[in-house]
Amino acid sequence: YLWSRIQLATDSGVLMGYKPCKNAKLAHQFDSRYVGVSGGWRAGKSLASAMEGLAWIPFSSLIWIVAKDYDTTRQEFIYMSDAAVSVGLTRPGDVHLSLSKYSPSVMKAINGCIVETRTHADYRKLASKAPDVVIVCEPGLIGNLKSVLELIAGRVAQKRGLVWIAGTSDESSEEWY
Repeated sequence: YLWSRIQLATDSGVLMGYKPCKNAKLAHQFDSRYVGVSGGWRAGKSLASAMEGLAWIPFSSLIWIVAKDYDTTRQEFIYMSDAAVSVGLTRPGDVHLSLSKYSPSVMKAINGCIVETRTHADYRKLASKAPDVVIVCEPGLIGNLKSVLELIAGRVAQKRGLVWIAGTSDESSEEWY
């Protein structure tokens, strides 16, 4: 299985294979096109989000990681791209992590799948393409959340893809959970 081959540096050391905690495992197994994951600070939501996206790379052409700003997407992108390199889904030269927290990051997998970070700054631009997967980071921080989620749902509907929403609820500007 893909997750068992991952070698990934995390805050708590080198992760040899991803083994989700009980609640993350339930979210990964949930048979729905819309999955919401809520938890406290440092609960592993970013890692679980990235591993869900990683599992979709072989079957996808486009994956978005969306948040209020590019900086908020950074950890999910780093986890996903590092894991993708470690299992051979991409080459290090095909990962472009922005050095600026105000610019997007992008990765191209060996199957042609593009993983890119997006913001809701102009949420109408989210309607430009049809992604297979959208990972929404910290949805409670996104203004116009209802409009953003409606656009995202419409985009993934074309490919019957996944919308994975993960964040804490204590800093929310709107209820999303």
